[in-house]
Amino acid sequence: MIQSIKRIFAFAFKGFIALMILVMLMKAIPDNRSESDKKRSNEQFQALVKISTMEETVKTKLKDGDSAKFKDVQYVAKNKGGAVCGYVNSKNGFGAYTGYKSFVGVGKVVFFEDEADDFYKVWNKLCVKNR
Repeated sequence: MIQSIKRIFAFAFKGFIALMILVMLMKAIPDNRSESDKKRSNEQFQALVKISTMEETVKTKLKDGDSAKFKDVQYVAKNKGGAVCGYVNSKNGFGAYTGYKSFVGVGKVVFFEDEADDFYKVWNKLCVKNR
């Protein structure tokens, strides 16, 4: 039994060392992308983080957030910030899907098309590109 524990420990230790070597090698590889490419990659990453965070916020506002299905979700950057816009479908209190409805998220605030007056004014202002 002691021998098998020693073998497992040795195997895990070798795996750890191999992982550390891989990390050091990856850090040694130069990043030859242009500054604009680096900026664009960072902006794309930030947009994905904002989308993911807003999807979690939207789930908390739904009757059955675990059933939420999202589609066409995008982060739209505007001059003074941006918004996460998309569609969500989830189950109601009877366990039936209600159909996709539009949502707009700004910061930690979410607006749904069936719950906000003048929703489409907000949608057009924040979610429609080139306005």
